[in-house]
Amino acid sequence: FMYIYVGNQLSASDPRSQYISLAMQNIYNEISSASLQNQIKVSVAIDTNLLGVFNPPSAGAFKESEKAAYMEPIINFLVSTGAPLLANIYPYFRVVYNNQSVPYALFTEPNVVVRDGAYEYKNLFDALMDALYSAVERTGRSSVDIALLESGWPSAGGTMDTVENAGTYYRNFINHVKGGTPKRPGMAIETYLFSMFDEDNKEPEIEKHFGLFYPDKQPKIAENLPSEQDVVDFYKENGIAKMRIYDPNQATLQALQGTNIELILGVPNGDLETIVDAQAAAAWVQNNVLAFSPQVNIRYISVGNEVKPDDQEAQFVLQAMQNIQDAIASANLQGTIKVSTSIQLTLLGNSYPPSAGSFSESASSYINPIIQF
Repeated sequence: FMYIYVGNQLSASDPRSQYISLAMQNIYNEISSASLQNQIKVSVAIDTNLLGVFNPPSAGAFKESEKAAYMEPIINFLVSTGAPLLANIYPYFRVVYNNQSVPYALFTEPNVVVRDGAYEYKNLFDALMDALYSAVERTGRSSVDIALLESGWPSAGGTMDTVENAGTYYRNFINHVKGGTPKRPGMAIETYLFSMFDEDNKEPEIEKHFGLFYPDKQPKIAENLPSEQDVVDFYKENGIAKMRIYDPNQATLQALQGTNIELILGVPNGDLETIVDAQAAAAWVQNNVLAFSPQVNIRYISVGNEVKPDDQEAQFVLQAMQNIQDAIASANLQGTIKVSTSIQLTLLGNSYPPSAGSFSESASSYINPIIQF
């Protein structure tokens, strides 16, 4: 764990906001009692709707209704604990609700849009981020850093919500945050994308389409994303030490060589039936593991992903795991690389209370041999 964020996008007018400061303090106290306060930081997630002024960025300020009642106690807490403020920044919504231009939001505007003293702004993200920095400074606490908890662009739901625009945003955004903002140049911004998958059950319609992947795990805008090497470089630059890939993508494996990033390497569900053959399993390990080890730090091989007992592939999982294990052992790597599979919580028949957790009867015959393995 890196962060625990207590509350998401609340404001002073929300009755729940009165509990934020004490809730943060209580969570922090528990973290401290476990001597984890230097490892896990406690914060809160806000959005730019708390800003009363955001243009020009140097004039950025919280709304008076938010400043004293809500934000100042939070910022004082963050200063005392050394935690960053977590922010959700969506240029997209400023285009929708504040009539900002699409190129300005997509990092494709070639001209300066806002001149603010010595600072020039060609993209809306920088302007919003620096306005937030200015607002924090106006509370008298300039030492608080800001990490980006959410940012994204929908691929459907409106006239400018296209796969092309979403890909353009994510690609340019990822490349841009490495260099900081005009107010804080050269300082890479800790960043998390929103989101990994589309969420079909959310409303309104726009909220369903922020994913990089469709709900069936098929990539949506992969052709517009950075290269495998760019992604690995991003991991290295931001100290991200672990990665999971769902199939043995050769370009990714090549990019990971020499990085010491711990890898979970997946055997796709569609390959399970083939891997039931021992020779095919040995060839898979030779081509995707031994060809890159030890230059790639493979920690686990996940044989199948979220296979359910009634799936056609379920009958192949255990034997495929055993064959991969045998191939790993024949290369004397069984002490370094562990073989497992990935399951989902729907296999539980009972989950509450946690101490009563158990697999469903229909899942037991599938999962018990896997656990024994």
